[in-house]
Amino acid sequence: MPYDGLVVATGARARRLTGAAGLVVRTLDDAEALASRLATARSAIVLGGGFLGMEVATTCRALGLEVTVVDLVPPLRRLLGPWLADLAVAAARDHGIGVRVAPDGVTVMGEHRVRCGESVLEADVIVYAVGDVPNTEWLRDSGLPLDADGGLIADACCRVAPGVVAAGDVVSREGRRTPHWTNAVEQGRAAEAGLLHGASARPYRPDPYFWTEQCGLDIKISGELPLTGTPDILAGSVNDRSLLLRWHHIGGSATAVAVNHRLPVIKLKRLGARPAC
Repeated sequence: MPYDGLVVATGARARRLTGAAGLVVRTLDDAEALASRLATARSAIVLGGGFLGMEVATTCRALGLEVTVVDLVPPLRRLLGPWLADLAVAAARDHGIGVRVAPDGVTVMGEHRVRCGESVLEADVIVYAVGDVPNTEWLRDSGLPLDADGGLIADACCRVAPGVVAAGDVVSREGRRTPHWTNAVEQGRAAEAGLLHGASARPYRPDPYFWTEQCGLDIKISGELPLTGTPDILAGSVNDRSLLLRWHHIGGSATAVAVNHRLPVIKLKRLGARPAC
């Protein structure tokens, strides 16, 4: 099919550990299938302790299920860093969610059993929340650049090749993909400009913004992740789990985090963008 310009926005799909089997959460059909299973279940295992995994675990617990989250490292540690992850995991435990760290890996032993080291866990439902896979198989023989994980490599203007741009979960920039809603929206605009204006287009500048609701915590984040060290507490208290936090980074940037703290997004972004002193 001939074209004057091509926008690649084929997104990504849920990663599965056991071929096509297993419950995931990516599409409306996935959500409906999971809801149907949870309606008659009494227990659940969630494989993966990222945002999605912890949100699924929260929903399962709210429905009255016994829930265990299993990951290679403590939940949320890779995404958020230890300080904020520990706060979230403490809230999860308070909600009755079990956590199992399996540094040697996990083996799925059928529809209801999982081996973690020497232990075998059983549940009525196993949910996979172990990341996503970019939909780029159709590009393998195209000559377009793909990274080791299959992401489509784009430049600062979301250009892949002459007449070809990309946006969203499929894009790899500076060696990594960032499959989040905000990036998909902003990269769409940048890809349009890159296709129409080429090298004269304004470079895409990420405006990192993330949010999650889990275990009674409403967490909003403006700035780069993960976070290292101890933050400045600008308002609130750890004991109340209502906080406005700020991390300083090498180079003068910062990340601002609101935990159960009402603050307009634009103000949170200003805190995250302000040069550190």
